[in-house]
Amino acid sequence: MNTQKCDQTFVSRPNGPQNGTFTAPNFSNLGGHSRQCIYTFVAGPKQRVEIVFSQFSLRGTPPECVHEYMDVYSEVQKPDATELINSPFGGRYCGPIPPRRRISLFRIIVLGFYTDKNNTTPDLFTGKYTFINDSEYEIGAPIKNSPCSFIIQATKKRTGVLLSPTYPGSYPKDLFCSYQFLGQPNQRVRVEFRDFDLFFGGPHCPFDYVKVYDGLDNTSAVIGTYCGQQRNLVLYSSDNY
Repeated sequence: MNTQKCDQTFVSRPNGPQNGTFTAPNFSNLGGHSRQCIYTFVAGPKQRVEIVFSQFSLRGTPPECVHEYMDVYSEVQKPDATELINSPFGGRYCGPIPPRRRISLFRIIVLGFYTDKNNTTPDLFTGKYTFINDSEYEIGAPIKNSPCSFIIQATKKRTGVLLSPTYPGSYPKDLFCSYQFLGQPNQRVRVEFRDFDLFFGGPHCPFDYVKVYDGLDNTSAVIGTYCGQQRNLVLYSSDNY
């Protein structure tokens, strides 16, 4: 059996390449033992990682991913094994359908590839990684102890673009973000959703949703609760926040 280590690490470095490709490992596993290969992508300061798969063909049919599969972790804060164990799980994938585009919540994405196949070739999966600037996700003054909550003040900027924390990639599970818009006297706040696609759990949006309040906090009157697909949804505040 070929025991060559199959872990790979891709790190953003100053003046280094900011994108590249990755493939499945090429090794023989004649004993049919379970093998694990960890792919770690580490962006630089003020960057994030974007992962897009162009080819994916693992054995199995979801959700029965037993003999060959890929685990995705896109909310990792440190590139070590203990951090991976404690990080939120981003999904397990097998069969012909690849994971959707992923953008890291912080600076790291980790992919775990598992197989007990006798031979593994690079054409099992192929993907592209890109280290992207994270400035477009910082839409205001950050609120402490939250990776995606901001205060947006008209005194700083009157207009701007609001992105969910991993847009246009899949959004993480169990994530709460808040955006507080503060206008000046005699102003109102206008919010237009141009691309809105959340899981639709029913007309009352019991699972994933965006709730909009007409005021400073979540004790204010509710303008609406939204989920599913929305296009060109425009909302106005009654006051300057």
